[in-house]
Amino acid sequence: MEQMGHILAELTKLGLSNIGYELITDIVTFKKNGPRKVHDVTIDAFAREFIAENASFGAIELVNHFRANDRPANSAYGAIRNLVQEGFLKKLSAGNYQRADVKALAPPKKPTKDKALKRPANKARRYETKNEDVILKRIKGRSKFTVKELRDLFLNQRRNPKSVGPIVALLAQAKVITALGSGTYAWGKKVGKKVKPVTPAEKRNRDKLRKRAERDAAKLDGAQASPQEGTING
Repeated sequence: MEQMGHILAELTKLGLSNIGYELITDIVTFKKNGPRKVHDVTIDAFAREFIAENASFGAIELVNHFRANDRPANSAYGAIRNLVQEGFLKKLSAGNYQRADVKALAPPKKPTKDKALKRPANKARRYETKNEDVILKRIKGRSKFTVKELRDLFLNQRRNPKSVGPIVALLAQAKVITALGSGTYAWGKKVGKKVKPVTPAEKRNRDKLRKRAERDAAKLDGAQASPQEGTING
């Protein structure tokens, strides 16, 4: 009467006679999930069993453990929250937890003294002839060679072609070779451009041109000086 009586009375006063109600005890939508599974072990106790074997873990690991054992995955977060509040767990960082009774995790085992001092074997391939000597033998005395040519040479000899560049750069820095541009080099230091010698015929022609230029300049000077001299004499 306290919950519905006054509502029904008001509706009756409004002239509504087809009023009724029923108590619903079953909801159809819940029937799709089937009967609810009841576990003998609570979520907290189930989580404790996992944590007993995993002192430090990520929340997703416990979620997967719940899911693998046919338990609701979300209940794992509830168990974590309960155990943290209880003080059984402590949070390390976002999504990471550790059992509260664990002071510090054991450090990884250090290698023994012999293993620590022993250097790992160098797997680099060894050659009787050094890479620098191979390059020098190939380019000595040549007026032109390319870096690509040397890399192809190293590939044919099963050497590392990436080592060609540094060696060529050192040789250029030491002026053993000279850069010509676009990855092309020449043996030896860079020399100035050779001056072509002058033939006797070219020398005679140059002398004739020089003398003609001098005569033309003298005539031009005389023509400019004549009017002035006539004025003074007159």
